[in-house]
Amino acid sequence: MCRLDEIWDDAFNQHDAFHMVDAYKNTECLIYKGFKIESGDKHNIYVYKPKGEVYEELNQGEYDILCENGWRKGVLKLVLNSYQIKLDKIAERVKFEINTRRNDKHLKSLKTSRQKIMDNYLKVVTQISKL
Repeated sequence: MCRLDEIWDDAFNQHDAFHMVDAYKNTECLIYKGFKIESGDKHNIYVYKPKGEVYEELNQGEYDILCENGWRKGVLKLVLNSYQIKLDKIAERVKFEINTRRNDKHLKSLKTSRQKIMDNYLKVVTQISKL
């Protein structure tokens, strides 16, 4: 089992992560691809949820992905998981649209958003293969 301070060191040594210091809370944090690792009295790892401006702590499975792969590769794999969830939701909405409403404008917008997510998915896969 890896320790959170090892993940912090791995994230801190990464140069393309955004680094912030909060003087009021006496903490510092790093943000990479929407994922935030915060160092205070103890290390907390948070994941940014796109439905709000709130960070939510990772579950045990997501912690395990970070421990197995390190900070950068682990974050990229978690990003791929979120893209896959979005693609599955879009696929369900496309099925619903085809079977019920048949609104061409909405169907076209779903296909466009699916294509954008698939392009981003491919970019992340190529980043992982370069590591």
